Amino acid sequence: MKKLFLSLILAAAPVLADTVATMNNDNGGIMVLTDVSCKDGSGYHMYSQSPSYRTLFGCWWSDNSMVHVTWIDGEVRSYPLSLWRVNVDVARRMRNKGNNL
Repeated sequence: MKKLFLSLILAAAPVLADTVATMNNDNGGIMVLTDVSCKDGSGYHMYSQSPSYRTLFGCWWSDNSMVHVTWIDGEVRSYPLSLWRVNVDVARRMRNKGNNL
């Protein structure tokens, strides 16, 4: 039964996300920026995980100094770019496609 469930999940996941950057959050968890575009064109998918396994989702975009996040509840927060651990290869690939980070 577990194999069937896992197979269904893998088959339903049409896009695999690369991690663009990560940052520790104030709750002792991690925030993850991905390279998958949000459906409404407002940026890219991201999520924030806490030690209690609660996950929040949002969309992110960046300028030259900040990463801006619109959380699913509509709240917008901005984080200094210097706080993020950037995956240089993924960021370079996004930049070559004309995307910012």
